[in-house]
Amino acid sequence: MLESEEYWPATDEEAEARYVVECTCGSDEFAAAVGFNFYDDSPTPDIRWVGIAVRCTADGLIGYCASWKIGYGPSRHLLDAV
Repeated sequence: MLESEEYWPATDEEAEARYVVECTCGSDEFAAAVGFNFYDDSPTPDIRWVGIAVRCTADGLIGYCASWKIGYGPSRHLLDAV
């Protein structure tokens, strides 16, 4: 996601083995959301943090998957990558 494509698994087998998300109800189908937190010290603030959450399509349970800090600027171009 965003611009970290070089860090994703190279094959479908790697992706299946390392990146499985499953709800406590047993479902593995989710709606995903991406959230951004911005530095607020400029007219067009850069992105500070990115977070990913999922909602199970079977029972509606919401889970938090990942977050990471963006340590460079300018970074607003990442908004267009979602």
